[in-house]
Amino acid sequence: MVGTPCPATTREHEQQMAEYPANLEREVAMLDGSVVHLRPIRPDDEARLVAFHGRLSSHSVYLRFFGFHPTLSANEVRRFTHVDYLNRLAFVIDLDGRLGAVGRYDRLEGTTEAEVAFVVDDELQHHGLGTLLLDELARAAWARGITHFMAHALAQNAPMLRVFWRSGFPVTSGFEAGAVRVPDIVRTAYASLRVTDIARAMVFEWGMSESVTSRTMRADNYALSEETKRVRDSEQARLTDGAYDHALSLLAKHRATLDRVAGALLEKETLQREELLVLVADVEPESRASESVGVPRVVASRPHAGDHD
Repeated sequence: MVGTPCPATTREHEQQMAEYPANLEREVAMLDGSVVHLRPIRPDDEARLVAFHGRLSSHSVYLRFFGFHPTLSANEVRRFTHVDYLNRLAFVIDLDGRLGAVGRYDRLEGTTEAEVAFVVDDELQHHGLGTLLLDELARAAWARGITHFMAHALAQNAPMLRVFWRSGFPVTSGFEAGAVRVPDIVRTAYASLRVTDIARAMVFEWGMSESVTSRTMRADNYALSEETKRVRDSEQARLTDGAYDHALSLLAKHRATLDRVAGALLEKETLQREELLVLVADVEPESRASESVGVPRVVASRPHAGDHD
């Protein structure tokens, strides 16, 4: 496990999170070379949000609201722009004072799940903004104790569904009331993203790739060429898939030993060091296995007679 959800239950923590999180603002370079400003939504975005909604095509509005919704009510505008940055958070793409995209999550009360939704200006669609918003929402949600996302999308909302399926997170779907329900878009979101971050660092920063020789390029730069992105994704997949396959092979190889340990834990709940050593006595150290996935080799051996702890 990479990490555990941050607790978000105390009044002090909730008050702190209600403050505007300026640390979540950043500049992002896009594929076409332009730079966009990503930031959390603010109460003073009311007029900008109304203008953004007014620029959306009727089709985009229909896909977002499941029906005819030409204008936002005053209550909707206030709710969408006034968030607590903890249980409800929204990101916007700010283009010199004009909103280009909005993505948000709302925690389901009393749970560690949240519903996610986003919409992109028609003129800016197919530029990666939906994927960017989903990634940033996932990171922020995990830090706030949310472990799962779910969403509702119309079956004909191909762009939104494509973002979900290409996100790299486990996704399942089913039909409900004429719409496609996509639960668990981000299952243990931060952990999934952290694996990707480590794999990218192995390729771009730590020099562990024979195909990528540059160690100065930002792996998450949205201005990378399509060919560089393809090589990057291929190398990341090689590392993560290789580590996954190796882990499965180790589990299969030592299944009998693991079953013995599991049985002993079910019986006693706690094992002393000496008891565990007896259970794993037939396991030979994997002397170089860990080196193949880029981590320091750690070899444990049984103590000899006369050794002292």
